[in-house]
Amino acid sequence: MTARRDKVDRTRLAILDAAYRLWLAEPYDEVGLEHIAEAAGVSRQTVHRQFGSKDDLFVEVIDWRRPFEDAAAAVPEPGDVAGIVSVTVDRYERMGDANVRLAAMEGRIDAVDYFLAQGREAHMAGLERGFADHLPRRGSKARTQALLALYGATDLMVWKLLRRDLDQSRSDTEAVMRRLVEGVLLTLPPRPEGNPR
Repeated sequence: MTARRDKVDRTRLAILDAAYRLWLAEPYDEVGLEHIAEAAGVSRQTVHRQFGSKDDLFVEVIDWRRPFEDAAAAVPEPGDVAGIVSVTVDRYERMGDANVRLAAMEGRIDAVDYFLAQGREAHMAGLERGFADHLPRRGSKARTQALLALYGATDLMVWKLLRRDLDQSRSDTEAVMRRLVEGVLLTLPPRPEGNPR
C-alpha cells in the first residue's frame, strides 16, 4: 500500500513539475494535457484522473508552487530597498514572461484570474512587510496610497517595459526600480515616535 501511495505521489509531482515548466516556457492556451503528460512521462488519462481539467491542474500548480515562491521572496532586512527590488526582479526573471502572457488573458479563464489575484496579493503583502517601518498608520488612506505607489514602482509591467521593451540590463532595471521606490519613500511623511504601525 505504501509503495503504491509513493508511486502516486511521485507521479503527481512529476505532472505538477512538467506543467509548471511548460507554462513558464509556452503560452497557457497552447499547452494541453497531452503536452504535460508527455513531459511528465505519463498518459493523458493519468493527468486527467489526477487533476481533472487543465484549469484545475493550473490551480494545483499555483498552490504547489506558493511555498517555494514565498521562500524565494523572503527579504533578509525590512526596509532594504536594494534587497526588496533584487528579490522582486529575481522573481520576474524566472516567471515574468509567463506572467505577462497570463496577464493578457485576464478575465477569460477563471484559473488565470485566480493566479493573477494570488500574485497581486502576495506582492502587496511582501511590500507591506518590507516597508512596514516607512508606512503611515494602518487603515489610513495615506498607507493605502503609499502601498499602491510602491506596487506601481515594482510592478511586473515596469520590469517588462525596462527588460523586454527597452532592452535594459538586469542591473539597470534594478537601478531604475530602486530609484522609483526611493522616490515613493521620500514622499512619505516621517512617522511620529511611538505611533502604531
